[in-house]
Amino acid sequence: MDKFVNEYEYNEAVIKESMQAWCRNKFKRYWIEMPILFVITIVLYLLTGEVLCLIASFISALAFLLTFVNQKKAVKVEQERTEVTYKGIVPTLQITIAEDIYTVSPQVERHLDFTSVEKILETKNLIVLLLKGNMTITLCKTGFTEGTWENCLTYLKNMIKR
Repeated sequence: MDKFVNEYEYNEAVIKESMQAWCRNKFKRYWIEMPILFVITIVLYLLTGEVLCLIASFISALAFLLTFVNQKKAVKVEQERTEVTYKGIVPTLQITIAEDIYTVSPQVERHLDFTSVEKILETKNLIVLLLKGNMTITLCKTGFTEGTWENCLTYLKNMIKR
């Protein structure tokens, strides 16, 4: 049986990188659609001279910019939540991946089934598991005390098969 243990400090850098990955995934559709809509409405304005097209392009640009604002807000909210939960202490988290996902933090221990995982994201330093209900579990690539992040990622993909 495969077993992977990941232990790391849930610090500001980890929060920022994991929340940015979550936001990129959540707002991916907007980051594709809004620039396309902006270009189309600008072209229509240039061809027709209709002011409504210019207004539509402004709205699409504004919606696109709001996704960046929401990303910064999500990072700040998670940092504040962590500050309140752990009362100023940078918590050390431990995640064990075996027959299920077992998380241990200073506040709670929890077992999760692989069916709770909707998607796996990989960033430069992290593996981010997106769970049902807009929750995440973060694994730090340098934090593996048992197994490697590459083998863990392969194992997770096999267990989740999405």
